[in-house]
Amino acid sequence: MGRGASRRIDGVKRKDNTPIQGLSLSAGKHRFKYENPKLGVTKEFEIEIIKDRTIRVNIFMEKPPGEDIKVRFLDY
Repeated sequence: MGRGASRRIDGVKRKDNTPIQGLSLSAGKHRFKYENPKLGVTKEFEIEIIKDRTIRVNIFMEKPPGEDIKVRFLDY
């Protein structure tokens, strides 16, 4: 993931930048938006959090705008 990317979760801008670890979200669907102005890249996607499950999300910010979003979800 591109270091220094800002993010919004459900439309709310987070003060901490990437990379992040240990983020807890309520069960349900959440909308993510990552932006890295230095690279000129924005990635948006939605994930559904299932109660009592942990997932890991890797976002590759180095892809040029217009290409498919590269997001990988790993269940734990």
